[in-house]
Amino acid sequence: MLLRSSELDAYSAELNAVCDEAARVAMEAYDAMRAADPGASVADVREGIIGIVESVVGSYGDAAGELAAERYDEMAADSGASVPDASISEEDDAMSEAIDRRARYIVGALVPDREDI
Repeated sequence: MLLRSSELDAYSAELNAVCDEAARVAMEAYDAMRAADPGASVADVREGIIGIVESVVGSYGDAAGELAAERYDEMAADSGASVPDASISEEDDAMSEAIDRRARYIVGALVPDREDI
């Protein structure tokens, strides 16, 4: 089965809406964290960012995965393919490590003169 451009556009719009909401929630959480403790140490900010990202990835990553799995299952059914249903893998160590690296990078960009990152 070929994916029609209108179907791809609809899927992309749904996925973009999930991503936009995830970004909004993450930024609101970050702003609230900083407002609650403006003198937080770099390490505390880093740990806060990691917690925020893990939470957002857990919630909105699952939503994005569900959209992809649903689309896969629909395409498989429409084409008559005999394939297993789509499944969403759980977060693994590689994901946690990637979040930690990105948080360190972000905090380093926010506080460039600090060495305790």
